[in-house]
Amino acid sequence: QGFDFYSYHFALQQYKPWMPALMVGDFNANFGQGLIMHSGFGAGKSSFVTDVKRSGNPLRPYTSVEENNFLRGVGITLKPADNFAITVLGSHHNRDGNLTIDTVYEDGQIENIGEDITSLQTSNLHRTEAEIADEDAIDLTQGGISVSYTNRRAHLAINGLHSRLSVPLNRNPELYNQYYFNGDNLTNASLDYGLWFGGLHFFGETAMSDNGAIATLNGLLAGLDRHITAAVLFRSYARDYQALTPNAFGETSQANNETGLYTGLEITPSGRWKIQLYQDIWSHPWLRYNIDSPTEGTEYFGRVTYTVKRRLEIYGQYRSKRNAVNSRPTGDAIAQVVDQTRSQVRLHMNNILTKGIQLRTRMEWSSYAIPGEKQQGFMIYQDAVYSPLASPWTFSARVTLFDTDDYDSRIYTYENDLIYYYAIPAFSDQGSRFYINVRYKGIRNLTAEIKFAQTRQLDVTSIGSGNDEIQGNIRSEIRAQVIYRFDN
Repeated sequence: QGFDFYSYHFALQQYKPWMPALMVGDFNANFGQGLIMHSGFGAGKSSFVTDVKRSGNPLRPYTSVEENNFLRGVGITLKPADNFAITVLGSHHNRDGNLTIDTVYEDGQIENIGEDITSLQTSNLHRTEAEIADEDAIDLTQGGISVSYTNRRAHLAINGLHSRLSVPLNRNPELYNQYYFNGDNLTNASLDYGLWFGGLHFFGETAMSDNGAIATLNGLLAGLDRHITAAVLFRSYARDYQALTPNAFGETSQANNETGLYTGLEITPSGRWKIQLYQDIWSHPWLRYNIDSPTEGTEYFGRVTYTVKRRLEIYGQYRSKRNAVNSRPTGDAIAQVVDQTRSQVRLHMNNILTKGIQLRTRMEWSSYAIPGEKQQGFMIYQDAVYSPLASPWTFSARVTLFDTDDYDSRIYTYENDLIYYYAIPAFSDQGSRFYINVRYKGIRNLTAEIKFAQTRQLDVTSIGSGNDEIQGNIRSEIRAQVIYRFDN
């Protein structure tokens, strides 16, 4: 039956001053700060503590393998005047959804009286009968427009998006999701802005869904002097604000049911030292999945980096996050909402031995605590990267050892992988993991690469669960890819 997913596009970028972009096929669209649509990558809370603003071209070609979060159709940006731009898009593509069919038994026959979906799926997996039944179960049609004015000191844009599902969305009638969107048509509109005054940059977006609910996000980036940069961002998303494709800054991904204040600070006292700090406080005024009451949370982050240019980078990092979760102590039928706290301490060193050889070492400690319970974990890994300038071959390898009390004290870490693919595995219990990634670029316009990884866990007889279960204590993975670029 062919491959599971096909993607294609024809793109013109910076083609003419009056037509900066034309997309035919699969593409991404970015409106404002992501309150109604931002189908590309959007930075959240990270070590880039002042990188909190969504940016980028309104239209970009789609080059990933994620099967749901993109547009398929036509998009165009026109500039009728130097400071004005108009972006118009139309999209129609299949989406995975949990499809249910309503039937009645009448006159000895079963009759179909309607269809709906209980959720939009985003796993991109089609392995079982149920997952295959969800594949391309519905059609999503979207039309959007953005009209913007931009000059040296100001940016102002009006954005609109209409979405239509071929089958109505009818979520399960749980108390926590009664304010989420249900139906088959949704319209959103927003106003986004940017203002520059010397070293100050104000930005934000305010959006409305067709039920009248409001979501707003407003921020400030400030260059206090040549050594200090600050970021402040306030968000207030109504519990009944609705959008199908949001990607805004926040603790959750739906751009609703949240109010929060983020502050970030980056200090570079000298060329070798850098200090990065942020604090985020938020509240959820309504229930959420697996949390049976309104809640609040806080997160703190700090990193100190020492760098010797082109030779060495060492940093120490601390992160602590407190939020709420349902807890059911043994024998309790009703869940209690309690605070959970996760903390991580990290020491990382990147040693550049030569222009083609790097060694990276990391040690990380984790802790997890709820009332009456505390867990801890530890991980260490060693990377070796070989990328000589005169050779078409590139190699990267890693060996990891980990030991945690349980899954709640798990440790995540990013791994080098194939182009357009990323891996951030979670390590829990006791064990080890290694991988090797080989890339070859010795033929013009062609890139071939392969990755092999293996995880070994101690004191277990199987890994995973359900259809992902593997008998034994070793899990092996292999991925390969060949890319050929048709360009000059």
